[in-house]
Amino acid sequence: MIDALNQNKLETNISERLTHLYILALTAVAIFAVFGQSAVQYALTKQISASGIVNIAGRQRMLSQRVCKDILLLTDDNHKIDKNVYLEDLKEILPVWKTYHEGLKNGEVMADTKIVAKNSKELDSMLSSIDPIFYNIYDNATSIKQALLRNQFAVDDSIKASLQIILDNERLFIIKQDKIVHQYDTEAKARVEKLKNMEFSLLAITIIVLALEGFFVFRPAVRHIRKTIDKLVKEEAKTKRINEELNQVNASLKQAEQELVKAEKEKYQQQVNEQRVRSASVIQGEEEERNRISKELHDGLGQLLTTLKLTFENINAQSLSEKEKKTFKEGKDLIQETIDEVRNISFNLMPSVLSDFGVASALKLLCIQTARNTGKTIIFEDANWVSQRLDKNVEIGLYRIAQEALNNAIKYSEVDEINIELGLKNGTIELSIIDMGKGFQRSEHEESALLDNQRNGISNMEERAEMIGGFVKIVTNKGRGTKVFAKIPLKHPKHE
Repeated sequence: MIDALNQNKLETNISERLTHLYILALTAVAIFAVFGQSAVQYALTKQISASGIVNIAGRQRMLSQRVCKDILLLTDDNHKIDKNVYLEDLKEILPVWKTYHEGLKNGEVMADTKIVAKNSKELDSMLSSIDPIFYNIYDNATSIKQALLRNQFAVDDSIKASLQIILDNERLFIIKQDKIVHQYDTEAKARVEKLKNMEFSLLAITIIVLALEGFFVFRPAVRHIRKTIDKLVKEEAKTKRINEELNQVNASLKQAEQELVKAEKEKYQQQVNEQRVRSASVIQGEEEERNRISKELHDGLGQLLTTLKLTFENINAQSLSEKEKKTFKEGKDLIQETIDEVRNISFNLMPSVLSDFGVASALKLLCIQTARNTGKTIIFEDANWVSQRLDKNVEIGLYRIAQEALNNAIKYSEVDEINIELGLKNGTIELSIIDMGKGFQRSEHEESALLDNQRNGISNMEERAEMIGGFVKIVTNKGRGTKVFAKIPLKHPKHE
């Protein structure tokens, strides 16, 4: 009993001692880490500022060359250039050049970069030396800019004198600015070297602290840990058995999840297939109704209008008064316009040439009639097409896709030329409708009626292509035109 109490007391003392040692060790490491990070971050901040100053000093040299280039081009009448471009460039860089120069010279915060330029005595001397050269160039460049604005780019003697002063000082400025850049770079490298020495010192101190902790803290801890290993080994076997049971349960859950996902996919695919069947029925019914209405317009109303026109033509207009003749002529013209409109409606509903001669002839006639009605240039090419009849549904689908894409191009592209190509390649029918108009962005979240109509047209084309086993791809972007590509697998006509 006494041995057990002593053992418990000893373990308690060891635990408390290890706790105190750990706290002491961690506190020491934390102090050195915080101190070291603070010192390094402070030095890095200064180094970033120094790198920015080197960059600004180097830009001063580049900006001086741009100023001289712009001045030379503005005062040169031997080349035909748009001088307004270089004048605007000069207006832009002169204030920046001056701001950087004064910021470097005065050691103030650069307004646009948030960089503090703390200069050494040597840099102050070098910047004071370059200051009059800078202002010789800056003041004369400003004077030339203002004179050119007043004289509308006419070069007089005062401008030539100012130009000569700029050219006399430009090379000296670059030489001195190179020395300033070199001095900034030298001082920055010295700071880096100092930072490296600081980091080496912190590393050495940290290694010493870790060595002491290893001897006075971790070494006793190892002894204590060894005593707990046996307990951990026993618990490991128990944990392994529990993990195996959990793995079996997890595998069962994954299998159930996969079966559920599979069932959901099958259900979704069934819904998609049902929707496709419904859409196909709707489209087929729509095409049949279009065909019926087209025939009724052509055979019924069209024949009546033609008979009415012939009746008018058989009337002897010579016996009519001038007013009656005018009315008679207007009536004939109106009948002809009505006949033409009925023909257009009948053609748009279901052109007879599509069922009689095939999709290539129908598309060609569509382009001719649309060009005549809109005044646009519509080019149809079928050089890679082998004249053959296709499945009825394929021909109707291709015609409707082309009709929809052509109507969209006429409404929204704002161009005068549209190209339609029909071809056959590797057993695939390829149809393209291309315009180089304003295009559109399909990812925009605008809700205008115009874009809604475009989306509906695109959906119709995609749905029709899918119904006949193909797809539609639309390549477009604002200002880059619109290209509609349809690819349909070749199908031979069904004999009914």
